[in-house]
Amino acid sequence: MKKYDVIVIGSGPAGASIADKCKEMGKNVAVADHEFGGTCGLKGCTPKKVLAVTSEILRYACHLNGKGIKQVNVDLEWSSLMHFKRSFTELIPMNTKQGLLKKGIDILEGTASFVDEHTLEVNGEKYQADKIAIATGAKPMELPIEGFEHLISSDELLELDEVPKRVVFVGGGYIAFEFAQILRKAGSNVSLLEAADRPLSGFDYFLAGRLVELFQMEKIDIRTGFKVEKVIKKGKHYLVRGEHAGVMEEVECDLVVHGGGRMPNVASLNLEAANVEHSKKGITVNKHMKSVSNDHVFAAGDVADTGYPFTLVADYEGRVVASNVCSDDKSRTSYDGVPFVLFTSPKLASVGMQEQEIMDKGLKYETHQGDTSHGLISRSLQENLSGYKLFIGEKGNILGAHLLGPKADEVINGFAMAMQHNLSVHDLKKTFLSYPSAFAEIRKMI
Repeated sequence: MKKYDVIVIGSGPAGASIADKCKEMGKNVAVADHEFGGTCGLKGCTPKKVLAVTSEILRYACHLNGKGIKQVNVDLEWSSLMHFKRSFTELIPMNTKQGLLKKGIDILEGTASFVDEHTLEVNGEKYQADKIAIATGAKPMELPIEGFEHLISSDELLELDEVPKRVVFVGGGYIAFEFAQILRKAGSNVSLLEAADRPLSGFDYFLAGRLVELFQMEKIDIRTGFKVEKVIKKGKHYLVRGEHAGVMEEVECDLVVHGGGRMPNVASLNLEAANVEHSKKGITVNKHMKSVSNDHVFAAGDVADTGYPFTLVADYEGRVVASNVCSDDKSRTSYDGVPFVLFTSPKLASVGMQEQEIMDKGLKYETHQGDTSHGLISRSLQENLSGYKLFIGEKGNILGAHLLGPKADEVINGFAMAMQHNLSVHDLKKTFLSYPSAFAEIRKMI
């Protein structure tokens, strides 16, 4: 039986970070995975960004028609977009494996499961390690719906060569909103069925509400309080049934997509054999990213119960794991100022607390909010839906920043950096910024 200092399960941002750093610190390392590259590169951030950029360009080309852009064919062609997307993703598995091997990291190709606290089985072979790091990410959440097997995931959606005429998303999370808008631009009639009373609850209520209104103007059917109970296959079509406003409703479509969120990918790991405690939120870890029930096991990224399913957080947690694997728990996690973004057009971004959380904590604050559609960046793109809401503490510290607009994903990084490095609005006002740029417009916000 081959033995290692460290075996990493998973090769996405968290797993790659752990493997790289442990190898750099002289450890004998192996990485086990059945598909190398991770969700972000293959089925998440990278392909989503390619689609979102195309959709955004289409939107603003239409806005600027007659304002410097002549009438052109600005239809979104799905099949060629998928071909373009694959140029970003198809080489990732091979490049990931070659990169690991070049660094002297062994590859165990297959699905890994625990045999005991120090032993894994991959494709019938057993391997031991002093430390085992789990970075298997997340998968679509199981939904209590009769006919659940008829739903496809965003993974499968990204492999379609053509889009159907009628598409229903079950759930109203990030995936549903981002893909609904893209599919609408590709010519599909899209319905988004959300069980909660309001979608996008993780974002500021007012700004999220304005985005929902835009979607409705774009003829995307959004129904809140719709509890899907059954999906029925009827020939080549589907019937999606559920309770809405106290009555049973039915939506007919050609494709049903899972848009109800993701869950930690632990089912195949046999965690019980290794005494690794976990819950619906993921593997239970302490501030050192170590399993609370097994000192030999660590977890990072979406599979851990830390609550921040973002790529750069996964990379950060991976570095914390590597440090603690190699130097006995010297590193601790801190999540101050983690930003998150909905890549619609325009984009919705947030960092820090929402107003209700600030009020619940009894903090003194002032609110800065406004419409930025008349600012240079938004006006140059003819974007009428652009605004902000900031919550500023007593000493000028930023408690929360919430943005809606074409460059919200970039501007939020400035507020996130300020929060992470304890910069006040006074510090930001004294900072030289490039102009004209989106971030320079924060002077009017603060």
